[in-house]
Amino acid sequence: MREAFSLLEFIFTLFILGLILGLGGKFYTQKPLILAGQSLLADLQHTQSLALQDSRFFPNLLSTTLTHSLSPSLDPHKLISPSLRSLWQIQFHTSGIYTQNSYSIYIDTPRYSATTHWDGRPMSGDFIALEPTSNQCLSGYNNTNISDYCKNNASPDVRLKEQFGVEKITLEGDSFCKEKDGGRIYFDDFGVPYCGRNPQPISKPYKITLYKGKESLKICVAPLTGRSTFCH
Repeated sequence: MREAFSLLEFIFTLFILGLILGLGGKFYTQKPLILAGQSLLADLQHTQSLALQDSRFFPNLLSTTLTHSLSPSLDPHKLISPSLRSLWQIQFHTSGIYTQNSYSIYIDTPRYSATTHWDGRPMSGDFIALEPTSNQCLSGYNNTNISDYCKNNASPDVRLKEQFGVEKITLEGDSFCKEKDGGRIYFDDFGVPYCGRNPQPISKPYKITLYKGKESLKICVAPLTGRSTFCH
């Protein structure tokens, strides 16, 4: 009787192990490139959502008091002057040692200093987006000249090379979208997408392609609607 029970135990154990391995295969067969694409797609949609929901508006100098007290380098007179450069944007960093194949989500800001005034980089004094669940900063640009809150508190998922092994990012779109060492997409408060250092509405799909080994994955941002999807 004991031998029969032991045999049943053995068979049951094999069944459990097979079930665990089978389920484990389902959870871990997704390739890093797919995970990178899913993460980036979610953050593109998050950027557009921020643009649609953000109530940041400075009608007069008095309304800038709190913001200016937190970031004294900001020029409050420029804060009350509407500018397309003050839209939420996702900027891709395709070169550099620390920044290669990463991205940042932020609002660029006007400054007193000419070197940081609308400088097109996510720096200290800019409005950096936070990951909704972890409250980590969504910026892969640097870890030094950034707000104290973001230092050593950046989401690892924006660093596509380190986190997912993405070896290359290419960006395709209108001719005015082209930038050295990267590119960017902005969204206005209607969700309409723009690109370029001097933002202009895109007229053709903005294509972001991720590469790892012989594989590639493409995400497109549509004109007018700003809808982001996987594409060919």
